[in-house]
Amino acid sequence: MDVPPSPTIYIKNLNDRIQKEELRRTLYGLFSQFGGILDVVALKTNKMRGQAFIVFKDVGCASNALRSMQKFPLFDKPMSIQYAKAKSYATMKEDGTLQKHLAQQRKAKQSSADTNGEPPAKMIKMTPVATASEGTNNTIVYCSNLPQETTKEMLLALFGELKGLVEVRLVEGRPDIAFVEFSTEQEAGIAISALDGFQVDAEHKMSVAFAKK
Repeated sequence: MDVPPSPTIYIKNLNDRIQKEELRRTLYGLFSQFGGILDVVALKTNKMRGQAFIVFKDVGCASNALRSMQKFPLFDKPMSIQYAKAKSYATMKEDGTLQKHLAQQRKAKQSSADTNGEPPAKMIKMTPVATASEGTNNTIVYCSNLPQETTKEMLLALFGELKGLVEVRLVEGRPDIAFVEFSTEQEAGIAISALDGFQVDAEHKMSVAFAKK
């Protein structure tokens, strides 16, 4: 099935010998002629090697870029470009739909907890209230089960909608985890309540909990 037009394009068949920052700068410079760019995601993990995502401000810019740059030789390899399947966090924040998306995720998570018949003990364990009662309150939350292509910008777009965000820290060599710091323990608890179980993509449901002190 064809992927519908999107502000984000997915590029593959890139030269995987090029350093990540050089590739990001090159892609930004090459594609900025088609319009405003919100983000360029290019990682060197095994799963994402030779691939990148470019997030434009609107679909028109992305469409022009796709048509004009399809098979364009970059670093001696013709690029293969298509629309990305998922809407990026940068796009959702730009068009004002990120809060709605988060609310839908929270509603779906709550509905699942109410109807899937899981034992009460397991449900209690997943709630911030139970975590706090176990004495693990912290201003820092620990995020796990993140996609390999996760970037700091993606997490900032996601957690930046919540009050009290101080810092997002990635772990070198471990793109599947991150730490997010808030001003107060209460704000960190709200972040857990809002985003624990958030469906990042089709394969990854993010886990958010208080970090161990």
